[in-house]
Order: sequence, then C-alpha cells, then structure tokens
Amino acid sequence: MLVIILTMQSHISRLVISVGYEYYFQLKANLFVAAAEPSAALLADRQVGALRPSATRGQHPRRPFCQRQGVCFRYGAGAALTAGSMLQLKANPGFADTRWSCKTLREAFESALKESGWSATADACVLVGLFDLDDWLPWLAGAYAMLDAQEQQRVQRRRAVVDRDQLALSYALHRLLLGKALDCDPAEVPIGRDAAGCPCLPGGILCTSLSHADRRALALAITATGRVGVDIESSNRASVMPELAERVCHPHEMAELRLLAEPARSEALLALWVRKEAYLKAAGIGLQREMGTFAAPRDALLELPGGELTRVRMLEVGPHWIAAVAGAPEVPIASSWLRICTAGTE
Repeated sequence: MLVIILTMQSHISRLVISVGYEYYFQLKANLFVAAAEPSAALLADRQVGALRPSATRGQHPRRPFCQRQGVCFRYGAGAALTAGSMLQLKANPGFADTRWSCKTLREAFESALKESGWSATADACVLVGLFDLDDWLPWLAGAYAMLDAQEQQRVQRRRAVVDRDQLALSYALHRLLLGKALDCDPAEVPIGRDAAGCPCLPGGILCTSLSHADRRALALAITATGRVGVDIESSNRASVMPELAERVCHPHEMAELRLLAEPARSEALLALWVRKEAYLKAAGIGLQREMGTFAAPRDALLELPGGELTRVRMLEVGPHWIAAVAGAPEVPIASSWLRICTAGTE
C-alpha cells in the first residue's frame, strides 16, 4: 500500500512517502535532501540528485557550509572520499545506490548503538549519547510518530520547519535512549517536565538532561547515580564569546583569561560557558543564577542546591563541537557519537 502525504508551506515542500517504511524528502530553494529508496525518485518532475562527498567546504543541501566530521556534502560532481570520514559513501554513488539498511527509526537506533560498542549502564555511569541530527533525517516521520501529545504540542509551537523537525528528532532519540536504559518501549517512557521545564522521570528512576547546538548536534545525558546536566555548543561560537566575558566569568576567571592570547582566550571562554551551563542544568535552575557569581574550573567540584556535590567535566566530542557534563563526583562518564551505517559502508 502506498500512502503519500504532501504538505506545502511558503518556503518548504515536504513529501513523506510510506511504503512499509519511512521516506523523507525536503525541498528548499531547489536543494534536496533525499534518503530513501525507490530507484527512480522524482519530485515535482525533477530527478533527485545524488549526495556526493567533497574534500573541501561546499554547499550542504540543508544549509550552507554544513560540515560532517570533516566531510562536506554538496550536489554536483563527486570528489574523492575524505580519509577518515564517518560516513563512507562509494565514489559517485548515484541516488539509487545509496540505500539505507534500516527501515525504521528503532532499527536505525539499535544499529547505531551496536556500532558504537557502548557497554556501560546508566546505574553505574553517566551515559552521554551524541547525535548529528542531519544523519537521522531519513527517519523523521518515525520520530514524529513516537512523540506523546505534550511533545507534539511543544514541537508545533516552533515557527520554523527546521526547528520543529530538529526538536521532534531530539525528543524521539531521547525516548529511544531512555527506553534502552529502562528496558521498555520508547513510546511508553513517562517523560515529564519539572517546574523549570526540564525533562524528568517520575520517582527519580533516572536523571536526564539534553542540549542542542547549531540546529544539528544533540547531547543526551542519562544516569541513575544522581542529578546530571549536559551542554554542547558549536566550536564556531568561540568567536562571539569575548562579548559575553563579563557575563560568564567570575572575577578570578576573568583575571586568568586576560593572560591568554587569542584564539586561546575565546576557546577558554566557550569551554567555561559549557561547564557552567552543565552545572546550572544539573542544579535545575537554568540561568536563574548568573554565571559570573561562581567559578567552574575543569573537573571542579561544585555544590548543588541541597548540598549535593557534582563534578563538571569536559567531554571529547571532536573538533567541531565543545561539550561538558555535570554528574556525581566519583561516577565515570561514558560518551559516544551514535552514528548511522548505510548499506555499502566500507
């Protein structure tokens, strides 16, 4: 059975086709994102182009100059594969030859989890799952279908389509990770919101935190060991951090930063920002407390409201992002990028 749902908006046309599994197409300014399989895909009487990797910065079909772990994707003649690419596509693949091996979002998540080699558990570690949301767009329809009514309402309050899609994927991946930790159906995970609007689970069976960056990166932290907070930002944001220095820095931190030259000073400021964001999320108070009122050096032990201690640690997330997590002091951190493998992956 073939079901086609076509929705037209002022700037974006989306065609979602379900033929036993999910297909997602997006048209924006004559650029296409295509991640599905029939062999001859046509949209508005135009054949969908093939994604090809470029060894230099190029135009990404979803946004300009969007880089995936050192590999940019653009339309046009294919260049040689970039060494070490996380997404290995055969040279000049053609759309019909780029087949996704996972039919559903749940299958894709299980595949990514297996590929990561993750063996840690939430009762002994702080687990931090990292996602490039662009990689998960082929399962967007499945993400929307997994959300509960309250999540659907929060998603629909976003004005821009790209923001709605990013939030839907984030909520669905959050459910999948929590469902795996709790050994239950992701759609049945009882995610609520606390007074500050942060995600929480009843009875404190797990503590969790999430963070987005640049409409693309997602960090999800879960643990049964105590309160947790996570923050991730694009490394490119370092260039604007000097403007925020007085807001971010404690006086002692400001004095230390003045000793650094650029770009080290801006990079240190951004690292300080993510550490303080992670702490404030673990504290459950967000930006109710001014960042400049406390210091947060690397691996700092900080007191949470109520007297509990948390340790703020930086995460290794690659050159394009910077992230930190706050969790129980003696509990190890287990973090991993959860990536999709495609059929034909080498």
